[in-house]
Amino acid sequence: MEEDNKPVMFAMLADSRRSKYAIPEDGVYDNLMEEIFDPNPLRSHVITLHLYVEYWLDKILNGIGAEKIDRMTFNKKVNHLNNKEIIEEDLYSNIVAINRLRNVYAHELDLEKANKKVMILLQKMKIDPYFVTTDDDLFRSVCLQSMMLLEATFANGCKSPRLSDFPDEKVRDKLLKDGKLFWQECEITDIEEHGYISQYQLRCPLCLKGVIEREKDKTPGFKESFMGACNVCGLSGNGSTLELETVSSEHIDKIINQSENGPNKSN
Repeated sequence: MEEDNKPVMFAMLADSRRSKYAIPEDGVYDNLMEEIFDPNPLRSHVITLHLYVEYWLDKILNGIGAEKIDRMTFNKKVNHLNNKEIIEEDLYSNIVAINRLRNVYAHELDLEKANKKVMILLQKMKIDPYFVTTDDDLFRSVCLQSMMLLEATFANGCKSPRLSDFPDEKVRDKLLKDGKLFWQECEITDIEEHGYISQYQLRCPLCLKGVIEREKDKTPGFKESFMGACNVCGLSGNGSTLELETVSSEHIDKIINQSENGPNKSN
């Protein structure tokens, strides 16, 4: 909103002789006017997304017949569901972090101080590798992922949804048909976090025996992905996409023939 369009506001003090003591020197009223007419987007969407996460917590609590939900704090709601093993540790950790972020913005007027605390909390939040998003906003992505997992829990009779056996054959058929495969469509067997570096191990979607290592560097100002090659068949890619053309046609034919004669997936 333009400065000239902001309304002028003032109030008569009960005791005008003490007015100089009643006017704060830290610009709190200037900050208030700024946030009323030009709200901070991060504070706004943190508080809004927190409300939607709580909506699904309430749905699940109602679904299991929990009592006095309206008297529960957000923290008590998520702890209750975690204690009953209805939501698992990664989801629980993210929801706790969402609540802490909301509390920072709900109780800290100084946005500069709030943002420093928020950046620390954001680094502790995790994106599920099977949650596909092109959104660079980590907090928004974690909230949406959490809401989807809570919805899936509610739809599963208020029980933690379990992944069935990974559809290896369907994924391999897609790779053979399209000639390429996005890395998140593969079976992810291990994840390690080292600061800004995320390391993934993928079961090779072509031979189903080997391992492909992928590394994501999320250092601010230097974001890059690296993809290794399968240690059995050599399938590789460009960091985000596995390319069938990285494997010789003779090798592909051999893998297909072997799959027709029996299972290839190793334990």
